[in-house]
Amino acid sequence: MRRRFGNRTGSRRTIASGICRLRGLLLAAVSPAGLALGAPALAAVALAGAVTFAQPAYAEQIGSGLLLGEGQKTGDDTPMLVEADELIYDYDANTVTARGSVQIYYGSYTLEASEVTYNRTTSRVLAEGNVRVTEPDGNILHAESADLTDTFGEGFVKSLQVETADETRFAAETAERVDGEKTTFNKGVYTACKPCEENPDKPPLWQVKATRIIHDQKKKMVYYKQARLEFFGVPIAYVPMFWHPDPTVKRKSGFLTPRLGYSEHRGFGFGVPYYWEVAPNADITFTPMTYSKQGYLGAAEWRHRLINGSYSIRAAGIYQQEPLEYKGLPGETEWRGAINTTGKFDINGWWTTGWDISGTTDRTFLSDYEPWAARSDVIVSNIYLNGQSLTNYFDARLYYFRVATNGTRLVPTAQNLGKTVVDRQAKQAVVYPVVDYSYVFSPSTIGGEAGIEFNLVNLSRDVGDTQQVNGADFYRGLEGNFARASLDAHWRRTFIDGMGQMFTPFASVRSDVFWLDTNSTQILPSNYDVTRDVVFRGMPAVGMEYRWPFIASHSWGSQVFEPIAQIVARPNEAYAGDLPNEDAQSLVFDDTNLFDTDKFSGFDRVEGGGRLNYGFNYTANFNRGASISAMIGQSFHLFGENPYAANDLARAGKDSGLETRLSDYVARLNIQATRSLSIGTRARFDEHDFDLKRFEATARVDHKPVITTASYAYFDKQPDLGITKERHEVYNSLAYRFAENWQALATARYDIVNKSLVAGSIGMAYDDECFKASLVYTETRNRYTNVTADKSVMLRVQLRTIGDGQISTKTENLF
Repeated sequence: MRRRFGNRTGSRRTIASGICRLRGLLLAAVSPAGLALGAPALAAVALAGAVTFAQPAYAEQIGSGLLLGEGQKTGDDTPMLVEADELIYDYDANTVTARGSVQIYYGSYTLEASEVTYNRTTSRVLAEGNVRVTEPDGNILHAESADLTDTFGEGFVKSLQVETADETRFAAETAERVDGEKTTFNKGVYTACKPCEENPDKPPLWQVKATRIIHDQKKKMVYYKQARLEFFGVPIAYVPMFWHPDPTVKRKSGFLTPRLGYSEHRGFGFGVPYYWEVAPNADITFTPMTYSKQGYLGAAEWRHRLINGSYSIRAAGIYQQEPLEYKGLPGETEWRGAINTTGKFDINGWWTTGWDISGTTDRTFLSDYEPWAARSDVIVSNIYLNGQSLTNYFDARLYYFRVATNGTRLVPTAQNLGKTVVDRQAKQAVVYPVVDYSYVFSPSTIGGEAGIEFNLVNLSRDVGDTQQVNGADFYRGLEGNFARASLDAHWRRTFIDGMGQMFTPFASVRSDVFWLDTNSTQILPSNYDVTRDVVFRGMPAVGMEYRWPFIASHSWGSQVFEPIAQIVARPNEAYAGDLPNEDAQSLVFDDTNLFDTDKFSGFDRVEGGGRLNYGFNYTANFNRGASISAMIGQSFHLFGENPYAANDLARAGKDSGLETRLSDYVARLNIQATRSLSIGTRARFDEHDFDLKRFEATARVDHKPVITTASYAYFDKQPDLGITKERHEVYNSLAYRFAENWQALATARYDIVNKSLVAGSIGMAYDDECFKASLVYTETRNRYTNVTADKSVMLRVQLRTIGDGQISTKTENLF
């Protein structure tokens, strides 16, 4: 059949001369005058269904320049838009061809090619020349040619390359797609590495080659048959078959990366974890391990997320075949295991409750087998209730502490030459509960800021935590029951005068009540009254803080000079040093707490008497971002009894620098030299001769390719605390990127006085967008044995989207 359009004849017809472009859903018309002049005509054709082009009648309408309708629609009524340089209809072959910069938009699909031919008889779409298909999930398919169905659901593709939304890539000589859900790559390649920009033909860092790779998009799985893993094009491993979730999957049932390990007591270990997605909000991970010396270890973790929170349960156990490998240690038993459960739930917008509870058959099971946790000296179990708003805070917790080492500790004394062994577990307190509450508000009558703070603690201990070090008696905790409730109400307000002087008056009142039950066989100081059951203590305080900052501006930056003075008036501390001290044992006097009205770290002690704190702040900011910050100050006990000179049961305050009427000097100097170099120091100096009592310095350099932090700490002798030697310690961490993706890593903590390495590690790491690997050797001294060192080597490898694995060794005699 021959049809004539314009001045052309034949069975092939160029529907639109010039440029035929379809942009979005816009419809346009071509004027007859435009065609007659031969000017480039703009026609917009809205098509429906798969590439079902307009009927011949529509072609005649296009040729005559009539206004177009929406075009035909197929059964699924999915619109399709086509953009091309020209459209050609072949009546004899019943095909329509789009040629030249073809772009076809079908639903969420986009097809780009040099030429696309639609066969109306077979409903196939043949795309040729630089074919690019963008799928709804973001995957991009590249090919030289593609033979697809009219819905893009099935097809055969030659020289295929697929780029997924998360930058993973498939490639194959040929590929077939069935039902729009399953793609089979013949002689396929998969990698998560980007191609080399300078040499795209260069093999990626790693890739998996297989005779067949099947990507099941419905199941979201990738299957490999006769696969081999290659690094830089060199095969290093072969497996007949394996599979993994596709890159879009976050959770999927299946086997995880195998685990390997070695320990002197356990022998070689091997296991293959299995992950089971029980439901969209619940899963179980089974982690069986087999050890050459000890046999089979079973471990599992259950996780469950609910509407208002989540919880987990973990358990592990083993029947040891060779318990004598742990001879003399807590692990010298046949049955060993542990259980742990955690949870966190939102009660409402303000309140949260949760728990973290662990139980073990012995003290060192978790550190020996590490089924889910790294080594820890103490396992802390707690249950909590927390509430928080803009002005209120509440927290209540129950604590149980489980010693996770061998449970004994060497106590170095002059009498026993460091050979006294004590049981640490019996000295651990059970806390039930500790409660903290605070409320902050602004009183309308007097202004400023006011608030109340409440603390309640109740605990018990089977054996008193007492020891004698170099003739000094320490009572870290008493045997029996101890409870205390404390309430503190405070107010402060700042006034600024016309000269910029800042005056801040403040007032507070503190009350405490102690419940004591220390009747026991333990030997206590003669001044401690064991017959007391209830003790009341009160502490009012008033004071004023004064600051006068001076600001000077210069062409190079600005300076701030600020003198500070603070005076506090209080009565003496009642029962100073004559009550148990559980939470105020740590006292470090430095620049951070110089202007604290109470420098004790907890509630069991309270500062009394009159005190004057004074100091000077200096800050300089330079135009190019550099800065200097410095401070020096001192504290002066004005009247009453000095609470830091009181000899309490835990000896808090002794050798702190505050026990004398005129305290030691405290100072700070921080320098931000450049964006990549900063130095921070703080120190304490003797009030008489300015001898150094305490010094800490840290320098950080972050200037590629080096990131390093170096620290030095010096602590003078503290005879009243039983410390008769000076302490010097240095610490350094280094990360040196000696190549684009390579780093050398090292850390070290060294005791200068004892000339021993406290902890250290050295290793190397590689990381890029698709691969990570690290090899690290670590050595840590056990502070409770003073001699034994833990040594381990760990190799960790991660292939992005496939998984990671690690091999570790742990032995006392590795080197």
